[in-house]
Amino acid sequence: VSLFIFILFSILVLICNIYFICFITHFCFFFFKQKTAYEMLRSLVGSEMCIRDRLNGGITVKGAEGMPCVEVAGADSRFKVCATDAAPVVLKGGRDGVYLSGGAQCELTHCTIEGNCRGLFEGFRCKAVVAKSCFINNLFHCVLLGDRTRCRSDIISSYATANKLVSSDTVRGDYVFTYNPVLDTYEEVHKDGGIVVLASSNNTIGLSNPSW
Repeated sequence: VSLFIFILFSILVLICNIYFICFITHFCFFFFKQKTAYEMLRSLVGSEMCIRDRLNGGITVKGAEGMPCVEVAGADSRFKVCATDAAPVVLKGGRDGVYLSGGAQCELTHCTIEGNCRGLFEGFRCKAVVAKSCFINNLFHCVLLGDRTRCRSDIISSYATANKLVSSDTVRGDYVFTYNPVLDTYEEVHKDGGIVVLASSNNTIGLSNPSW
């Protein structure tokens, strides 16, 4: 009987220890884990590392080589820019100014998206609401794959009315509606109010290259 009680007591102690370890592990995981839309990648440095699911005005985020300035991933992910005309948020020099994937959503207001390969990449099932923002010298200003039901002309009209897309010789397209991620090719490209057909050397930005 004493042996049986000792064994039972040992099992109960072991179970309690296991539950305690699990509790501590989950507590640390959920307490320290960043559960927001903002991916803290190499793109963010210094004081910008404290940013979570939003950016306030008057800040410049420079993308590291081959990386987006802001990446929002996951169906429950949300990202918002809280800026003003006097103090915009500047996203520049990255693979993407803003990269959305996996059903993520974002709201961009008073943003200057400049000098990226792709200014805004709205992936499948994603949604970006953009207003009072300026796109400058991106190879492709907006790659829009998230909304397949609306008319292309309606999308272009809503973006053009609410934002400023600066055209130049550097810009290959204002809007792109078809993208092949395997070959990294861009089709259904619109620029200056019309559809353009790009040469094979210009309808890719080299993302299929392993160095990216």
